[in-house]
Amino acid sequence: MKRLLTLLLCLFSFAGFAAEPTESDKKEEGFNAGEVILHHVADSHEWHWFSTDNGSFVTYLPIIAYQPGHGLSVFSSKHIAEGETYGNFKLEGEKLVTLDGSKVYDFSITKNVAALAMSSLVMLIVFSSVAAAATVGAGH
Repeated sequence: MKRLLTLLLCLFSFAGFAAEPTESDKKEEGFNAGEVILHHVADSHEWHWFSTDNGSFVTYLPIIAYQPGHGLSVFSSKHIAEGETYGNFKLEGEKLVTLDGSKVYDFSITKNVAALAMSSLVMLIVFSSVAAAATVGAGH
């Protein structure tokens, strides 16, 4: 037992040595999986499904904005790409802002809201069919 403990102590007691990253190490960053994952799960005003050589298949979601004094504005996110404007609105990141700086309430259906609605619909269909099958089978 004493020999095993000594052997384990010798194997795992070596101190690690860290070195400053060199210039070549810093340049070789390449693919960053975390960045790609966060980009794909981030909320947005469009739903990008897939890309082909001819283009992308994208579902543009509705933007619903209310401005006190101006009323309700409803339009497609296709009209307001990053950096572009539509009416009195523009997107900064994924945040809807007005060009004149006035207050705006954003009730847009974003990718997360659409996914939640689709998931709820699927669950409702599945649970309803299971409940119907259970009530039919209960009499037997």
